[in-house]
Amino acid sequence: MATAKKLPSGKYRCLIYVGTENGKRKYKSFTADTKKEVELKATQYICDKEDDVEKHGDIKLRDAMKGYCDLKRAVLSPSTIRGYEQIMNNAFESVANKKISELNKTILQK
Repeated sequence: MATAKKLPSGKYRCLIYVGTENGKRKYKSFTADTKKEVELKATQYICDKEDDVEKHGDIKLRDAMKGYCDLKRAVLSPSTIRGYEQIMNNAFESVANKKISELNKTILQK
């Protein structure tokens, strides 16, 4: 659960860790007049993020890998993208059409 801290201005703030980007930690900040209100905002944000993760568990591994390649196409070299696509089409052939939520360690190790 998010814990609020009182700021010198008298308002309250919650910081939620959202991950790293370029080696730096990224946080989402929430401020409100009361401690209860800011903790509610932060908790709602966390719950919404978890709902998004559950929705993405229904996509197939092939679609997720293809989406990653499309997302990185502007930053990575064409040969790197080709290599990723070859891996996607050859190495993951047996599990590429499974939903991400169906995958586990045993399936991936096989």
